[in-house]
Amino acid sequence: MQFGKKKEQKKTVHRRRDTREKTFFIQILIGFVWILAVCTLLYGVYYITHIPRYLIEQIEVEGGKTISHDEVRGKVESTLRGSYFLVIPRRFTYLYPYENVVSVVEATPRVKDVVVRKTNRNTLSVSFDEYLPYALWCGDGEGSDCYFIDEHGYAFDISPLKNGGTLMRHMVEGKQVKRGMKLDAQVFETMEQLAHRIEDTLDFRIASILYKENGDVEFNVNGGGTFYVASKNDPELTYENLEAVLTSEAYSHLKPGNFQYVDVRFEKKVFVNEELSNENATSTSEVATSTQAEPNN
Repeated sequence: MQFGKKKEQKKTVHRRRDTREKTFFIQILIGFVWILAVCTLLYGVYYITHIPRYLIEQIEVEGGKTISHDEVRGKVESTLRGSYFLVIPRRFTYLYPYENVVSVVEATPRVKDVVVRKTNRNTLSVSFDEYLPYALWCGDGEGSDCYFIDEHGYAFDISPLKNGGTLMRHMVEGKQVKRGMKLDAQVFETMEQLAHRIEDTLDFRIASILYKENGDVEFNVNGGGTFYVASKNDPELTYENLEAVLTSEAYSHLKPGNFQYVDVRFEKKVFVNEELSNENATSTSEVATSTQAEPNN
């Protein structure tokens, strides 16, 4: 009886061993089939995505007046080089890196409003506008960098200019400037309009504008002299007060370089500080603003 039991146990062990071997073989076969299927799929994807009619071959660039189209085209070409996972080329027309292309073009100095689109399967069109210098924004401090800004106060490119030239300079007290920063739009546009009105009607060219932390604004006159204004005040009233002083008989002699400042920060009073020609001292006069400006005695 014991001999029969041992024989049965051996048969059971052999059956289990055969079963494990068959299972192992089947697993290997399944694994091989999966690997073959994946390889076939990858090859198919690789083959299809490398067919020339599905690749972007031409890049058209338009827009801007001073921006090199060859430079922009070169940046886009660089972005389209290489492949996704070493299989799908980045030039594949249906999966090209749109966001990357837009970003690299936007990073080009002076470029704005980028539009990227395909005109056909093989052609990518890149168009853009160009920021044009309207004024300068310079950091507060000697030797600080200046940036070109557009008509909305957006700093879009570093400028080699720091002083002189035809562009008005803007500065913010205690602040440096970098590309992409923007001046307070409302204050900037209001002060710009006021400055150009002073230039056009009162014949004082404003060389620079300094925005103080307390809200005061300094208009520095080309040739010497400063107009103090307050950004919180009505710009129309500010101009009328300044005009009343500068066109009055008492102060019609004021010209760039022969006065220190005219202070129009207050609604009902204007202060004028003149530099005396024959002395080192200065005197300050208080002027009423209700009608024609006359100096107080």
